[in-house]
Amino acid sequence: MATEKNKGGRPSDFSPELADEICSLLMVGESLRSICKRQGMPVLSTVTLWLSKHEEFSVQYARAREIQAEVLAEDAMNIADAAVEDSAAVAKARLQVDARKWYASKVAPKKYGDRIQHEQRITLADRTDEEIDKRIQELINGQVASPERDDSGTED
Repeated sequence: MATEKNKGGRPSDFSPELADEICSLLMVGESLRSICKRQGMPVLSTVTLWLSKHEEFSVQYARAREIQAEVLAEDAMNIADAAVEDSAAVAKARLQVDARKWYASKVAPKKYGDRIQHEQRITLADRTDEEIDKRIQELINGQVASPERDDSGTED
């Protein structure tokens, strides 16, 4: 009867317990890279493979990242508040806060990322059906003329 040998390496088999531990460490602000460097943890490539293979882990991981962003945002506020009391630490605190804001914007861009707004203006109410049809044909034919100008180049 053959006995199974312990390979002694890092774990590569997914387990809900290991997934819970990884997500718990993420939630308190630890990076995935530092988690994967810990003894008894899988390597980074294994965790990323698990994210694509295990839907429940992927959802759990996404939620852990959201919480991590909240924790980092709170840390940033605490660091900034502490720096106000110690003027010598202002430059260091600014760097710490900026790093946390940047990281939070990457792990939770919808909440902490830069907001980009696009303004579109459509003025069809003042146009006749013929003008609208003509403009549609121009766009279909690849003519890029400003919608505020007529064919003579003068403003409407």
